Amino acid sequence: MKTRRSFAQGTDVSVAKSRTEIDTMLTRNGATSIGSLWSRDGAILVFEMKGRKIKLTLPLPDPNDPIFKKDGRGTWNDAQRVAAYDAECRRRWRTLKLVIQSKMESVESGVETFDQCWLSHIMAPDGQTVGESMIPQLVRAYREGVAMPLLLGKGG
Repeated sequence: MKTRRSFAQGTDVSVAKSRTEIDTMLTRNGATSIGSLWSRDGAILVFEMKGRKIKLTLPLPDPNDPIFKKDGRGTWNDAQRVAAYDAECRRRWRTLKLVIQSKMESVESGVETFDQCWLSHIMAPDGQTVGESMIPQLVRAYREGVAMPLLLGKGG
């Protein structure tokens, strides 16, 4: 059986180049501010566009994950582990670029509105995204068969 190849597997495009391409794409599409933070665990990309603050979280692989220790032929040396880890980081950043690019195209083509497209990533004033707030409620509603509470604003 043939295994499916992951998007951007084997890319040599650096993380820095992908990040620059993402910033350029966001700016060209009207982002008025862009910021990013990253650590060993992941990266957070925040930008403002069309009056909305958007937050995307990119989980990065754990360099101590067993997948970076050996393959089907044996145990990897340190250089092989670092190379495999770096390759996975590059792949994930290319994937994030593709996600953003496809969302921009979806909005530009009228497939969905900006708010529809980015809804789960829109940040509320408390810094939590709609998805971070609503997904646990949705999971609970499906698990327990209960209705989800409505989002009501002030005076609602």
